[in-house]
Amino acid sequence: MVSLAEEFMGWQRRIAGGDSVSPPPQTNSRGVGAACDWFEVSCFGEWDARSWKELEPVLQAAKASAQKYGGTKLVEYDGFEFEVFRSGASSDSSGGSYMAYGLRRQGVRIDLTTKARAGKHHPNLRIQIHPSVIHNYGDEFAAFDAVKEWLSTLGYTLFEGGDRVSRVDVCRDLQGVGVGELFDLYERGAFFYRARHESRHGERSMSEDEIKAAVADFESELRNGRDAVYSYGHKVTGFTFGKAVKCRIYDKRHELLVGKPDPMKLLLMLRDRWVDGVPDQATRVEWQIRSDRLRKMGVTTVGDWKARRADVVEWLATKWLVVRQPGACRRNPKRSPVHSLWEQVLAGLREVFGTATGTVKVSATASPASPAPLPDRPERPRLRRGARGYVQSLIALERGRLSTPDEVLAAIDEVVHSFYDDGLHTFARETTEKAAKFEHRYGAIPHGMRESRHGDDPLDAGGWPRSRTDDVPVLAGVPTVSAGSLPPLGLP
Repeated sequence: MVSLAEEFMGWQRRIAGGDSVSPPPQTNSRGVGAACDWFEVSCFGEWDARSWKELEPVLQAAKASAQKYGGTKLVEYDGFEFEVFRSGASSDSSGGSYMAYGLRRQGVRIDLTTKARAGKHHPNLRIQIHPSVIHNYGDEFAAFDAVKEWLSTLGYTLFEGGDRVSRVDVCRDLQGVGVGELFDLYERGAFFYRARHESRHGERSMSEDEIKAAVADFESELRNGRDAVYSYGHKVTGFTFGKAVKCRIYDKRHELLVGKPDPMKLLLMLRDRWVDGVPDQATRVEWQIRSDRLRKMGVTTVGDWKARRADVVEWLATKWLVVRQPGACRRNPKRSPVHSLWEQVLAGLREVFGTATGTVKVSATASPASPAPLPDRPERPRLRRGARGYVQSLIALERGRLSTPDEVLAAIDEVVHSFYDDGLHTFARETTEKAAKFEHRYGAIPHGMRESRHGDDPLDAGGWPRSRTDDVPVLAGVPTVSAGSLPPLGLP
């Protein structure tokens, strides 16, 4: 059986050469204990027509095979090997567009839609770069460039400004610091944070004997080349802040050795972070930021993140969350000094991400950056085409074929009347609500309509009747109509 150490070295060789396009550079954060730990980018681009015509059938067949036999399907295509998942995924956490195909290559997951070209508001590809890949390449930018280079060899071209950052995780590892120390400061009121959501998990730690046994098993595996078997103990104390921005503080040593044993990650940690061996105690402070908050910070593209990440990280560790000396005044916490443990967090983050320039304004209420492409007001011709199609379908279902102009006009009049068969007031209210949504989304209300607030009904002043059908007023050019005067459309 191949040992974990041998498997890891083979994995390194596959990334550094073989079928890899670009060999990774040496890590630039060795021993520092801070880095970008997850990088996710939604891509707006286009596949070469011939390349996509050849690639999509391969993905379809591999996906069908994975669904039939379970797990993933290993594919060799154009000299490259990758796994294809049996199901796709949404393009973001809120649903988004559906990515029909999912593949994984060397720790990078790539999800693709069935479209060769991205839509105006919907990406056709998403890249998720996992921590082990960022570890190996040194930073998120080198890893992303390598993935882009590989995709370009397959025929994918990224539009200018189409690399939209959708999630970033940044972390700071504290060696020799137990999570209990930070949790004690949390309970003593030393944490100052903007998050409204918080949670705790598992306040019982595994015993030191269990941890020592896990470390001994791992060290024995490295010496003897045997696969170690890890047991699961009690979850250690950890706590989480936030929702749009999240901060997790947890025992990293326990996670890697017992909680979620991952020898590959542990070997990378020993190479890049724990250069003196597995520490007795190790705590990780980790932030997760998604696209909605990143845009408020002026970060839309990968280039934006590269230019602003020092300011963003500084804001996270000094404005969004900061730990001060216990007993700090809640009304004016800046009078109390920052706790020494938190100074370690700041020092590590600044060493890797740089010192904030101060030239980029980063705040939770900043105006969103202009994304590329920009969402704009729906085009009226497109809405008209849609409305025309629906009206034609209604007429075709109810009246069938039309042969004279009079029949056309009568059919259209009948459909239009059915739109407000529950009263003109209701129709006007629903239209006004749509106008308010347009104002919220696009910055202006068509025809001067405004949103109702605090019970102020803009329709009341016009003397609109409250009844649904019988009291509809007679307006110029609009005949009085009630629901009973119209024949049923007979739609399901």
